[in-house]
Amino acid sequence: MEYFSVKELKKKGFKKIGKNVQISKSVNFYNFRGSIGSNCRIDDHCVFIGKINIGNHVHIAAFNLLSASRCNNKITISDFTGIGPRCYISCSTEDYLADDISNPTINKKLRKNIIFSDIIIGENVLVGAGCTIIPRNKKINIGNNVSIATNTIIFNTIKNNSVVYNPYFFKNNSLKIKRNINSKKIKKILNK
Repeated sequence: MEYFSVKELKKKGFKKIGKNVQISKSVNFYNFRGSIGSNCRIDDHCVFIGKINIGNHVHIAAFNLLSASRCNNKITISDFTGIGPRCYISCSTEDYLADDISNPTINKKLRKNIIFSDIIIGENVLVGAGCTIIPRNKKINIGNNVSIATNTIIFNTIKNNSVVYNPYFFKNNSLKIKRNINSKKIKKILNK
């Protein structure tokens, strides 16, 4: 993996850069401004949009999208936090229950169904693969020492020292739709 130099990161919008920072050259930055502490690594194919501040000893795995809105919202990721692959963290989302017009190609004045929020992720937080963090109605503050299990959706504040998970993810429901076929019969058919 090739990493950006400090000089290149400053051109991307970083105001403060700690020591031992490794950010893959395949990471994309759009309208970005922010900071990053020491001993951090950001892996391939991540996208950073808007104002994002990252603490020390933070790892952000591959294929993450972190989007702070253009309405001066921000994402803060505190020290000793790890974000697994394929997570989506956004300071804005549409209110899908609103009876209003939607999509980013529509004039902003006509789109009144967007929810905005700052997102603060505390110290020593583990965000599992495939998690989504989006606002529902107010600022999202994920406390310290929190573990968020794989494929969990977060839309509100989480207290310190918590484990959060999607109960349906850990429950396997299966339907029996196939007949029990003897593997010896299959081998006989294939060997003919």
